[in-house]
Amino acid sequence: VESVANAAAFSLVTENKVLGGQYALAVILPLANADITASVTGPLGNTRSESDDTFGVADIAISPLILGWHNGKVHSNVNLTFYLPTGEYTAGALANLSKNYPSVQVQGAVTWMDPQSGWAVSGAAAYLFNAENQTTDYRTGQLLHLDGAITKAFGEWRLGAVGYAMIQTTGDSGAGARLGD
Repeated sequence: VESVANAAAFSLVTENKVLGGQYALAVILPLANADITASVTGPLGNTRSESDDTFGVADIAISPLILGWHNGKVHSNVNLTFYLPTGEYTAGALANLSKNYPSVQVQGAVTWMDPQSGWAVSGAAAYLFNAENQTTDYRTGQLLHLDGAITKAFGEWRLGAVGYAMIQTTGDSGAGARLGD
């Protein structure tokens, strides 16, 4: 599997306040290339290989609501992001640039940063709601993403520990679902 993606992110941070937080919005336009080769060897030693590749626009992300608060050393934000199935999708293809279904994500994050000592502690949580892929009649379960980091600055460099977890909180549904309800 070889995949490369570049994304152009456009954001606008305004001076407007909503619920005391600074309002912003963003759009992410990803361009991607996927080149995949898969091989399977059967019990009699026969091998079958398949290859596929594609290049183009992947699924676009739109964040119409981003709110950020800044209070001394503590910075926090919440956002709402819509992932739109704008990329190329072919049922049964090895290489697709789209999930072929929309998703909605809510996210919150907080960072404490002390420029004097160089220490920073950050955490974020996001929850992703997935719609059904209308081509395959399959729905991927909902996902919880958790991120955390503790770092110390040394000049232009930071050293620390980071962690990430992705937890599927509901089962998949549709033909072939392995994590079904």
